[in-house]
Amino acid sequence: EGMLAVYQAGYNVVLPGDDMTREPVPKPVRNRFDVNGGGGKIGSEGFRLLNDDPSQQPALLGLIEVLRYRAIALRRLGRPADADGLTTFAARVAAANDLGRPSVFARVYRTAGMSAAEQSKQERALTDLGRSDEAFEVALPDTKPAAKAGLIHAGQLMGAGKTSAALSVCRRAVKTLVAINGGTSPELMAPCLDAYAAGGGTFGFGSPNLPEMFLAAQVAQGTITSH
Repeated sequence: EGMLAVYQAGYNVVLPGDDMTREPVPKPVRNRFDVNGGGGKIGSEGFRLLNDDPSQQPALLGLIEVLRYRAIALRRLGRPADADGLTTFAARVAAANDLGRPSVFARVYRTAGMSAAEQSKQERALTDLGRSDEAFEVALPDTKPAAKAGLIHAGQLMGAGKTSAALSVCRRAVKTLVAINGGTSPELMAPCLDAYAAGGGTFGFGSPNLPEMFLAAQVAQGTITSH
């Protein structure tokens, strides 16, 4: 985390200092991933850092990633509240500098949602992880990162008792992993196995969910034998 803080300071040197501390200025909603739209999204206000200078966008993207990885480090150090501040700032930087594309927000929302989950902020975690899942499906459809985002989202849905919604997300994620012959960890797949078991009423050899559950278990073990 200390090294990432040094990198963040380095970007602060490259980017204009007065603009980095400017007060937020509300902006209109541009798309469904725009954090400036309010409605509980992280970074509900945006601010302009670079006065539309496109040459600074690579530095901004670097800053956003450093902020995100630093937030992950802080969360693992048991400081999720501090991590929240960094993900909020990262989202505002992206929204204010025409970087509010799904590929950027997908990762920022995932980091924010996992920090919220660690603090038992269930509604915020569901919201942010749901937006991350949706953004990954737009930016990287039918890929392992998109499937992983779905499994993380499904885990949070199961924790909130939303079995039906979780089952739908699980089916999409498993379908993607099977199609690309990809695997995942048993830990990520476990909530989906619970969703398959609980989502079809009486569960047994006659359950329509049993073949899907078996396939999901194979995906988690990396032993897919049939599509």
